[in-house]
Amino acid sequence: MKQLTREERRRVYLRQQEAQRAMLHRAAREGAPAGPAPGLSRWLVRGAIALLLLGGAVAATRVVEFHVPASVVDVFLPRL
Repeated sequence: MKQLTREERRRVYLRQQEAQRAMLHRAAREGAPAGPAPGLSRWLVRGAIALLLLGGAVAATRVVEFHVPASVVDVFLPRL
């Protein structure tokens, strides 16, 4: 594989910088898309997931018989 000369590497670097500036300029010109803030929607999704998990746990404890262990030994020994 042929090595690039110093001038060729510089030319490639300058083209990449030019393309990057053009892309950033285009993005700034178009502006941000309309809609809710990304942080707010992420917060709402996380809150909804937490509520769903909590609701599922409450529903499961009403259906499944749950025995609170009296000691640490009861946690590791099976019930007979």
